[in-house]
Amino acid sequence: MVQSLYALLRRADEMVSVLALATVLFIMTQEMVARSIFGVSFTWTEDFSRVLLVVLVYFGASAVAGEDRHIRVEFVLDMLPVRWSTIARVVIDIACLSFALTAVWLGVRLIRDTAALGLTFAHSEFALPVWVAQSCIPVSFAFMAVRIALRLLGYRQTPVETTLQREA
Repeated sequence: MVQSLYALLRRADEMVSVLALATVLFIMTQEMVARSIFGVSFTWTEDFSRVLLVVLVYFGASAVAGEDRHIRVEFVLDMLPVRWSTIARVVIDIACLSFALTAVWLGVRLIRDTAALGLTFAHSEFALPVWVAQSCIPVSFAFMAVRIALRLLGYRQTPVETTLQREA
């Protein structure tokens, strides 16, 4: 069951990212064709594309952090003895989990405050409340937190590879 939850979150990260990227590509292509051939432009495309790119970034970050492939200075971990390297990785995962949980909490507060103000993308025809766009923050970080917590509990989809192991 835990492995299926891990796999579900992994697939959700990937699907949201792919869907966001494909939609941005479609919208931008449509906008370029509309401007160059028909001489018209849609005001909502810029805002919608910006929202989708933010969604792509947050869910992409969730995907790489969930797979333990985020940016880090691995040569320090590679130089440590295996026991100390394992301890350092656990400490790093705990720090990442703490950050993700903090981002979930702050993201929920941001959404609550933005919804209370009733903010929308008022400068275009993109009639979406801002809090809907901001909801990708706590959702993606919640996905990330669950996957990191599962990794800390010993559930790992893929084994950790060090830089030296990948080069060999």
